[in-house]
Amino acid sequence: MKNTNQKKQNIICILLVMALMGFAVGFIGWLVYTKDARQIHSIVHQDFERNSGTDKKLIVSHELLRDMSVIPKSISLPYNYNELITQDLQENESQIAHILNSSEQDWDTLSWYADAEDYDYLAYPLDKSTKKIIECGYEEIGQTDNYQVYRRTKKERTSWLITQWGHDNTDQLMFYTFQNQQGNLIVVDGGWKHNAKTVRRIINRLGSHVDAWIITHPHPDHAGAFLEIYSNPGDITIDRVYAVDMASPALCRENASWDDLTTYNQWLTLDIPQLTYVYNKDKFEI
Repeated sequence: MKNTNQKKQNIICILLVMALMGFAVGFIGWLVYTKDARQIHSIVHQDFERNSGTDKKLIVSHELLRDMSVIPKSISLPYNYNELITQDLQENESQIAHILNSSEQDWDTLSWYADAEDYDYLAYPLDKSTKKIIECGYEEIGQTDNYQVYRRTKKERTSWLITQWGHDNTDQLMFYTFQNQQGNLIVVDGGWKHNAKTVRRIINRLGSHVDAWIITHPHPDHAGAFLEIYSNPGDITIDRVYAVDMASPALCRENASWDDLTTYNQWLTLDIPQLTYVYNKDKFEI
């Protein structure tokens, strides 16, 4: 009986030692692998305190996301590692992730989204793109062994972001949006009829309210999606529509017999109360 108890005690001691060793290894690993994250957290916190900021919001390169997730949550990130992997992202978050995942980062556009979402801080690998980041309105406030930390100082609340969108297969469309940081949205054209689902999804992500929709001309690759959406807008609202006052279909046919007038004829059947035709030298405000 005594030997049995002794064996049990020995087993318990071994298990405790193994548990402590596992904890020690894990803790050392945490110290090593989160060193940059902890230093970044400290740099942002100290800068925030010196400048009396209103919110500690930080964009980080993606390899930092896991380590940042174990740091106290006093700093906000656009998304965490799991949201990035599952693509559970809102529109602006999705665009930030797309830029950071690209082989060549578009820092101008990233800074626009940073302004729109009030992300004042950025952490990016040491000596990569430093000059371009600073040119886009950031200043360096500190660095770790592997990362530089920046604060955004140049904020352009009046700037517009112009985007040409692509279909799900990445082919570019004749679909453009103009966005400002006050939530206004202008749409130009929209692409083919079969692109309407993509156009609708993007407009919904951008707030579902179109201040102005400009149709450059009623060819199927420019006005097709608009015809579908205007005929069945769903929760999309369109304040104004601007278009060129084209010649009659008969005259178009006479001068360009090869042209497809199907979309133009459909356009003419629409009743668009908010439509304004524009002419040479016209000026209008949106």
